[in-house]
Amino acid sequence: MQRITFVTSTFYPEVGAAPSRLFYMAKALKNAGYEVDVITGFPNYPYGKFFQGYRNKFYQKEFIDGVKVIRCWLYPSHSKSIFLRFFTMVSFLFSALFISFPYFFKNRPSYIFTQSPPLLTPLLGIFYGKLFNVRVITNISDLWPSAIQQLGSIKNKFALNFLKRVEKFIYKSSFYCLAQSEEIKKHLLKYTDQVILYRTGVDLKLFLRKRSLQSRGPYLSLIYAGTLGLAQGVLDLCKKINFQSLGVTLDIYGAGLDKKELAQLSVSNNNINVIDPVDQATLPSILEKYDAALIPLKKSVYGTVPSKIYEAMAIGLPIFFHGNGEGAKLVLDSGSGLVSNPEDINQLIENIRKFKSLSQEEIQNLSKNGVAYASKMFDRKHHFNLFLNLLHSFEGHV
Repeated sequence: MQRITFVTSTFYPEVGAAPSRLFYMAKALKNAGYEVDVITGFPNYPYGKFFQGYRNKFYQKEFIDGVKVIRCWLYPSHSKSIFLRFFTMVSFLFSALFISFPYFFKNRPSYIFTQSPPLLTPLLGIFYGKLFNVRVITNISDLWPSAIQQLGSIKNKFALNFLKRVEKFIYKSSFYCLAQSEEIKKHLLKYTDQVILYRTGVDLKLFLRKRSLQSRGPYLSLIYAGTLGLAQGVLDLCKKINFQSLGVTLDIYGAGLDKKELAQLSVSNNNINVIDPVDQATLPSILEKYDAALIPLKKSVYGTVPSKIYEAMAIGLPIFFHGNGEGAKLVLDSGSGLVSNPEDINQLIENIRKFKSLSQEEIQNLSKNGVAYASKMFDRKHHFNLFLNLLHSFEGHV
């Protein structure tokens, strides 16, 4: 039996696009006949502290849906401090190196599957790949360090040059790379031709459901579900937009660096509610209650496509996309929502007013367009089957 070992700093029960995608892949590979193991950290995202049941431990082994998960200690932090975030990455790297060596010595896998970002994590997979002559497949969700450079999170030239060299080394050292967007794929092709587009996509079995469009009440109900940090800029929007005067309520499901300040802001603004994040299984029943989804990106980050787009489309939720890049293109191409420039808050305000003036039939069309586009382009099962066929081609089966 072929064995695939995942090396990733994040995994279920953590929430977010990466843990959700990796957990889906691990289970799907298990069901496809592969033996799947996961080497990861103790769950702590997005709170910056270990989950209940995972505290005061250096090592833990557990089985989740038949997948063996080996957890290694790391320093949990989601601080704004670049130093602390770097220390979190390094702590996982060294902890996993110490814990996983006996594993790799006894259980030589057919493939090592690793994840970037964080940028340093794939180095561990590549190290073992070279040591034991194992093919390494790297999934790239965002382009580091260019993404954090565009967000202004890192400005030191020495650090940037170092990280760019690490990035190049990872791409060139990987047997194959999976790109989460067309922009990422284009970037990767500068370094390697062993690349396929593999979107996070959406579990249509979970999200594709009949959503009834009821007559709107006095307020337009918007939902944001995701990370509350610098890249998203939700706090900035809440400070600049008077949702009450627009006749809008905004429910924010998530956690991150800006959550505390958002919660304080909501105390004096009854039209903004801050709620703890929910898991993938619960999210569809939450999304279907709203009129539209708000999906902002504070700055255009090359390669980044918020997975929230796929989920909103699949469930038929019209989208207010406040950003540029590939995400904006997908919303426009699908005809599933309205797009505004992240540097022009008035465009978003006008789009909200425009949406409120639409007829029920026009809103229904936005919903239908999103469902049709997600079904055709973002089916997670379809993307997984492409990856599975790729594995079979390596093994000489197909």
